[in-house]
Amino acid sequence: FKSILNFFEKYNFTIREDLPLDVEVAIDPQMIGYVYESLANVAEEIFVRQDLGIFYTPKVEVDFMCRRSLLEYLHKNSNLPKNILYHLLFDEDKSAAEDKLTKDDYTKLEYALDNLAVLDPACGSGAFLVGMMNVLLEMYRAVFRHLNREMSDFELKKRIIGRNLYGVDVMRWAVHSAELRLWLSLMIESDLTIFDLRRSPLLPNLNLKLRVGDSLVQEIGGLNLKIRDGEISFPIKRRLADLKNEKEKYCNNDPTGKYKTEKLILNEEVSIFNDIIEERIIKLQKEKQYLNLPKLKTGNMYSDMATYKVADDTDKDKANQIKEIDNEVNNLNLVRIKLKEHKPFVWDIDFAEIFGEKGGFDIVIGNPPYVRQEKISPPNVNKSELTLEERREYKEKLISSVKNQFDKVPTIDKRSDYYIYFYFHGLSLLNKRGTFCFITSNSWLDVGYGASLQEFLLKYVPIIAVYDNQSTRSFEHADVNTIIALFGAPIKGRGDLPALSNIARFVVFKKPFEEAINTKSLLEIEEAKEVLTSNGFRVFPKKQEDLLEEGWEYPEPDVIAGSGATKQSQTKSHSEPCPELDSGVVSAFRKSKSALFKDKFLTGKYTGNKWGGKYLRAPDIFFKILEKGKGKLVSLSSVAYIEGYIHGFNVGDEFPKDYFIESLEDAKLILLDKYSPGVKLFGIKKQGNSRVIADLLFPRMIGSRFLVLLNKENILGQKFYKIILKDEFKDLKITLSLFLNSTIQILQNEVIMLSPWGMGALSVNSNDVKQIKVTISLKFNRKLFEKLFTREIKSIF
Repeated sequence: FKSILNFFEKYNFTIREDLPLDVEVAIDPQMIGYVYESLANVAEEIFVRQDLGIFYTPKVEVDFMCRRSLLEYLHKNSNLPKNILYHLLFDEDKSAAEDKLTKDDYTKLEYALDNLAVLDPACGSGAFLVGMMNVLLEMYRAVFRHLNREMSDFELKKRIIGRNLYGVDVMRWAVHSAELRLWLSLMIESDLTIFDLRRSPLLPNLNLKLRVGDSLVQEIGGLNLKIRDGEISFPIKRRLADLKNEKEKYCNNDPTGKYKTEKLILNEEVSIFNDIIEERIIKLQKEKQYLNLPKLKTGNMYSDMATYKVADDTDKDKANQIKEIDNEVNNLNLVRIKLKEHKPFVWDIDFAEIFGEKGGFDIVIGNPPYVRQEKISPPNVNKSELTLEERREYKEKLISSVKNQFDKVPTIDKRSDYYIYFYFHGLSLLNKRGTFCFITSNSWLDVGYGASLQEFLLKYVPIIAVYDNQSTRSFEHADVNTIIALFGAPIKGRGDLPALSNIARFVVFKKPFEEAINTKSLLEIEEAKEVLTSNGFRVFPKKQEDLLEEGWEYPEPDVIAGSGATKQSQTKSHSEPCPELDSGVVSAFRKSKSALFKDKFLTGKYTGNKWGGKYLRAPDIFFKILEKGKGKLVSLSSVAYIEGYIHGFNVGDEFPKDYFIESLEDAKLILLDKYSPGVKLFGIKKQGNSRVIADLLFPRMIGSRFLVLLNKENILGQKFYKIILKDEFKDLKITLSLFLNSTIQILQNEVIMLSPWGMGALSVNSNDVKQIKVTISLKFNRKLFEKLFTREIKSIF
């Protein structure tokens, strides 16, 4: 013990969690967060296998997210202008901003603060709850100072913890860690005597405000547990309101002592839940009765010839419907039996005080786990004992739970990482004026599985801002680059695509957060109407309608017209193109889309966009090129069909031979014919698209060499995407090959293509190739063309 105590004496311990910019060299409760991160990730080796994907969020990011989301809430609920709120929340010296507010303004602020409900749906050790408590304490101090009201920091913190903060985590000991940090932050403010403590409890009861449960899958026995949005009766809503009052008394240790125990409150939750199930069973039984009513087949009800029987053509459908109702009633009865043993975590019941009156939370904030799709599995289950089928089943539950909340969500890619589901569920937990703020991996901005989230956001959710920092990584121990996403609540009942007119802002900070985040910069970002660059940041404002159109893929005209026309001349050589551009080609292109698609987004589909590459990581010169290229640059998919590569099982000695090049590694020259280096006779399967001839071959992987091959003859390429020019653009073969081998194209590769291996090779998919911008109005020099296309393209090293 002596050696242990001597060890501890070397360190300065405190239980005060200072704000990010305060200087306090000590071991504080934030250490609990780091301990939590380490213990949660010892699945195999810490920092090697991050099965649970838990990383403790640094204070600076937490503080910025809390202040920025609180600003949105206060603006919506106090009607104070944003420029004042920016100064109030982000100025170190707030006196000038405070002096501009009236007593009536401070009264509005107090009311808004009192009615705020903040949720972290994956709260871990409570970093965001503590961070929000500190920011709210700062705001309350300012408000009370100007309303001539006195309240100690202890009373204020207890008020905030009791009224404003909510959390959920799937791990019980994580929830206990969060409770501990909140209690410690409260205890340090207490100046109560032992006599005071004996009279009334010092600490609030947090076990009904911080819950243990799966935030994503809301079901038991297959029951659909979506019970908000008017799906419960008025008597049950009244019971939920009463439950709210009882929980508030319990949390605050009501001085009168007249409040229900935790056990009685939990029993009431189960009772309400059972009544909801009973209501559903009654409703289903009424539907079954209606289906069983005899239907008039012939004559009328007054006719002697009338016979009452279910019509033959509907017998089968009705029988299936009745069977489905019987199955659902049986399942609901099984659920009621299971509820006697165990009540699952259910948002609408466990937080009845929120959904019963407010319709959802005001702020949903957090750092959801970083779990790759192949490691997604049911929580709190021994991973080594899980079968592949159980993992798949849980993933299906995740997908159906999202569909249950938002029926307008496009098909969710099963390759989606875990945090994607938190995005959808976090948005579903907001009330109609709510604000959403997450720090997550940036991959959804660029990869294919992010398309469904992008499309849903663009159509229904106001994207306020996406923040990136190119100066520092937020998580040193995690092999992941992050962004901060700030959204409004999904818009309901205002047109088919209500969010298209909103302006999304993509913001890149060029300095560490603590240096870059200041009131002046944030106000400039807020007011930017076009691309704005400074020493500390760059902001790219973009209308959501434009973002949706950029990622939208329209069907080809011949498909719409029903002509049955197909891609022509794919399996034969093309004549040598004209070196000059036919001016009629340009006008034909410009008319094609506008004539066919007067009502945008009714035909075609959203295939995704490269938000991270284009609007966050791209250098300034990229935007200058786009600006100067207006009217001259079009997407490659507008002038060419993009076909997939030849799969390995379609090549081999057993197939008919043809001229063939395997990969970019074999190619030496841009010009490709049967005499080119790397071309050989090899077996290619006849079925499918394997023998489709391309005008240009685009490599699937880009490493130290880059060239897009100009296919002069019928050469087949395996590890290439096939670029097949549409008939009206066949004359652009040389023009496009020149452009696709230019330095502008190499810049586009860096911006658009995905690099899954850090600084390694760029991985290319077909959607990447479709989004490439090309010119169809380029004139070229014949000597330059011949020199470029016949020289060896070497490594950049």
